[in-house]
Amino acid sequence: MRYKKVCALWAVCAVFTVFSLFYLTACKSALEKYDAQISELRTNVYSGGAGNVKVTAITGKRENPYILDGHAAGARVFTLITLQPAEYVAAKTYAYTANIDGKEYSGELLPHPFGKTFSADINARCASDTVVCRITEGGETVEYSLKSVKTPDMIDEVKALEIARVRLKKQIKTFEAGGRL
Repeated sequence: MRYKKVCALWAVCAVFTVFSLFYLTACKSALEKYDAQISELRTNVYSGGAGNVKVTAITGKRENPYILDGHAAGARVFTLITLQPAEYVAAKTYAYTANIDGKEYSGELLPHPFGKTFSADINARCASDTVVCRITEGGETVEYSLKSVKTPDMIDEVKALEIARVRLKKQIKTFEAGGRL
């Protein structure tokens, strides 16, 4: 008799555990449900410059190492600073100091392998509306205030994912195998 009670208790606990797991996974946001499949999520874009010089920043999170293979592992936050000089000379050396949410980051901007830009990948995510970036080349420093391009009437990343899931459902299905992207 005692054996039956213990077995019944174990069965009830097992059923409760399964329902709890189902309930907890059902509470995930749209982004959390697809976290394992999103290689890069850009949450903001910043732009600035002067004359023929353009400086941008993109912030968000992405997998590390970054591989576009439909599986995201080891996500980290990032801010990518990119400089497009008036005249591209790959041999030039540019240093940067960027203020991201009150913290300073500095280093060298590296030439893009096939673009006419220089960039730096910073392990930080920006939450403010502005990124202040100082670029130094040949002893001359210029400060750029990069402003967010987001406006109040733009949709956020959660809404964008939902729209894409609905409108691209058929196309996304072609990239699935065994229920996985």
